[in-house]
Amino acid sequence: MTWVWRQGILRRPTGIEAGAFTGPRHPGRPSGRVVVKLGGSLLTVSGWPAAVTSLVASLGRPAVIVVGGGAVVDGVRSLDEAAGLEPVIAHRLAIDALRITATSVAVATGLALSAYPERENDGTVLDTPAWLDEAGRFAALPVGWHVTSDSIAAQVATSLCCPLVLVKMVPPPGDGGVRVAATAGWVDPFFPEAAAGVEWIDWAVPAGPAAEPPTH
Repeated sequence: MTWVWRQGILRRPTGIEAGAFTGPRHPGRPSGRVVVKLGGSLLTVSGWPAAVTSLVASLGRPAVIVVGGGAVVDGVRSLDEAAGLEPVIAHRLAIDALRITATSVAVATGLALSAYPERENDGTVLDTPAWLDEAGRFAALPVGWHVTSDSIAAQVATSLCCPLVLVKMVPPPGDGGVRVAATAGWVDPFFPEAAAGVEWIDWAVPAGPAAEPPTH
């Protein structure tokens, strides 16, 4: 089964007209890499490796994929709810769990797993715990379940001065922008602050399987 993608824009620089997703080569977009936040829930849907590879290739520039925790981090959250872990411990466990999903994506797509995406010429999957442990980033990240891989991806995009594409199961609510998306729970509550310096924020969701060609 081949996926097709529905795409759109959540934020663009002032003065650029609103409209449909046009890809990173649209006039006014910064050059270089693009950060792709891949929601962990997508990793439970059949056919995701080929679908993600196709989407990343369509962006036309090296991608840094930040993978969400999905069911793995949900397990950490359940442990925390049952045991009442110290917030900093739960935070560290959730961050470390992101390496599991990131490794899965790296293996499935054939991309390198790296904590230094700025050193890579081709697409990479971010080793999120290792990246956060560099340059005091982990210590600077707020502690709590209100901060997820959405905000981490925004921090990566800010660090690399590049666009961000949020790949999720469902599109953002309406046309209200980043703060409306956070209020609705489409991104985490800290995301508007984390993404304050990201000018281009696009989104992509699976729109369903592509039509199969006729057999006769």
